[in-house]
Amino acid sequence: MGKASIVLTALFFVCAALPSQDSIISETNFSSVIGAGARALGMGGAFIAIADDATAASWNPAGLAQLERFSLSVVNRMDSSRALIPARGDSVTNFFMGAELTQALSYGIDFASMTMPFRIGKVKIVPQVSYQRAISFNLSSRQNGIPALIPDEDPTSGEKYFFQGNFYNEDDFIGGFDMLSASLGTRLFPWLNLGFSFNYWMNGYKGEQVKGASGIFYTQSHPDIHMNADHEVLEGRTFDIKGVNFNLGILIEISENLKLGAVYKTAFTADIDYWNKTHIIDFREGGDKENVHEASGRSKLLWPRSFGLGISYRPSDPLTFSLDYTNTEWSKGKLLNYHFDGKTRDVYFPTLHSPEGEGRLNPQMDAEQIRLGMEFVVFGEKILIPLRAGFFTDSQYFSDVSGRTVSMTGFTAGMGVKFQLLSFDVAVIYQSGSYLSNPISYSLDEKSELKLYFSVIFSI
Repeated sequence: MGKASIVLTALFFVCAALPSQDSIISETNFSSVIGAGARALGMGGAFIAIADDATAASWNPAGLAQLERFSLSVVNRMDSSRALIPARGDSVTNFFMGAELTQALSYGIDFASMTMPFRIGKVKIVPQVSYQRAISFNLSSRQNGIPALIPDEDPTSGEKYFFQGNFYNEDDFIGGFDMLSASLGTRLFPWLNLGFSFNYWMNGYKGEQVKGASGIFYTQSHPDIHMNADHEVLEGRTFDIKGVNFNLGILIEISENLKLGAVYKTAFTADIDYWNKTHIIDFREGGDKENVHEASGRSKLLWPRSFGLGISYRPSDPLTFSLDYTNTEWSKGKLLNYHFDGKTRDVYFPTLHSPEGEGRLNPQMDAEQIRLGMEFVVFGEKILIPLRAGFFTDSQYFSDVSGRTVSMTGFTAGMGVKFQLLSFDVAVIYQSGSYLSNPISYSLDEKSELKLYFSVIFSI
């Protein structure tokens, strides 16, 4: 095995460990498709048993039956994320890699709706049409250079080699999985509301990623002779989705101050069109080699079912507490006949782990969320000023290399101003978590995300 092959093996190993869009999406924002709106999110997203504003259908369509006026709503969001992998090394192998810091920013319209209540006799019917960006892929991230010293050894001669340099990673993606929904809520009895949503899933994402290494390599016997070891991988991707599913909701008023809610989101099979291209450029030892791999096709996506349960309690007029539990069956999320990693096979979605072979050691799991929230309303002469806070735990669909389930925790805060016909709300969400992503690392990767939401609801 030549020197170039030895170093190329090391570079491929480390480049593969860099954060990548191979997992389809960001690991911190996909475990459950939740509803929209700054009011609900300021309460930690615990809104299934409340759902009494123009964002109701995104949480529980049965809540639409509580609305009395024609209304228009729009929600905007801005996300800022940060991922830190501390410096790590091994004194036995002389391996060392510096700290990695990735920062990303995304933004855009999150939700918009029009609600039109009416009555047929004594029966109240509240239809709504809405748009929701269920999953956002608007992402622009830059990873700082990562100084590294990586050893390797020629198995034939026993000669030791070292790579010394920087690794880098850049992502630019736009788009999202969007839903156009037609929803209907009705009140069958004074204590019972039912709701239904028809959801058409569409769009997707496109973008590119650049990752690589820039540095030198040398042998232990000749440390003064340095050879170029630059290596770069350019990846372009598109991924589009089309599918239909349904949401079923129920809202029960146990008493004037106590409500129970439940929502069920059906599983569905979506049509996927995808394209990906990998361009590898190798400048080692003054050479200039290029390899291009391209794949495209159609696939079927098995999107999992999910359900949520909620309870809300209002001990007094200004104060409300809420609690939600949600479960998404990601253990059954799969892409069928997907071309990935040089093969066409069924893989888990979105991790792209194979259900066979190595996938059995790290299967995709169901994800669960627990959300707590509260709202306190300050009553003014002509306006209302709600103050909100919340907390949530969000278990992910993947485990770390130790087999431990990865979980994010978050805190939320928000407030609003409500006039007779106009409501304006803002919410801030901070979530974070840590986990072991590399078996040779002695420290935990740390991820955090800050989200900002603005909602405007106009009623007539």
